[in-house]
Amino acid sequence: MVPTTQRWTLALAAICALAGCSREGADSEMAADSTAQAAEPVVATATWDLRFDDPAADAGGFQMAEQPGGGWTVKTGPAGSAITWKSQDMVEGGAFQAAASFEERSAPADHRESYGLIFGGRNLQAPDHTYTYFLVRASGDYLIKRREGANTPTLVDWTASDAIQKVVNEGDVTQNRLEVRVRPDSTAFVVNGTHVKMLPTDQVQPYGIAGLRVNHMLDMVVTGFEVQGGYRQSTEPMTDSAGAPLKR
Repeated sequence: MVPTTQRWTLALAAICALAGCSREGADSEMAADSTAQAAEPVVATATWDLRFDDPAADAGGFQMAEQPGGGWTVKTGPAGSAITWKSQDMVEGGAFQAAASFEERSAPADHRESYGLIFGGRNLQAPDHTYTYFLVRASGDYLIKRREGANTPTLVDWTASDAIQKVVNEGDVTQNRLEVRVRPDSTAFVVNGTHVKMLPTDQVQPYGIAGLRVNHMLDMVVTGFEVQGGYRQSTEPMTDSAGAPLKR
């Protein structure tokens, strides 16, 4: 098993700590409480892969469990910022859409930790992993960035949008549905049915694995995660919209 990732399965009841991942410090504006006790791991019923930002993160800092009525509960600890995905959600080309609904529970009014979608994921178990991510946070703004190994170039910095449900009072429950709609020339970023940004598809680099990202100290319910369209299986090399080859 690659040391920077973990696989959640019914058979795996204890997960060892990860090593070799790079930290995603740019997204977090809240200092981690190093004295907080890590939660006991909860194992999801579906098979997901997991990668923490912090190589020293305790596996118990990311709890994910399938809900009886569908969807997943996700709770993260002080060092629990991570991405999670299923390898079957690979899109190799063409027009496609990735989406999920996120309910944030019991959030403090000043909480600024973010959550959302990843897509275009490649080499996710390796040091040179890459993906694009689209996040929102309780203050009512969104972010679009790339992960390229240790680097995280910004495509759109934190931008306020009335489409995002905010936490106004401590304990508010917010619901935000995020969608990424990829077309050959342009990619739309959508929150609760409202287009908040459009970028060139070549810049977004959307082809690869889609999944979820949840930053630390969040209590979420994720429902309706789906990846629709695109080319899912092919013996041809992966390419971007301009035909340039991509690494798997």
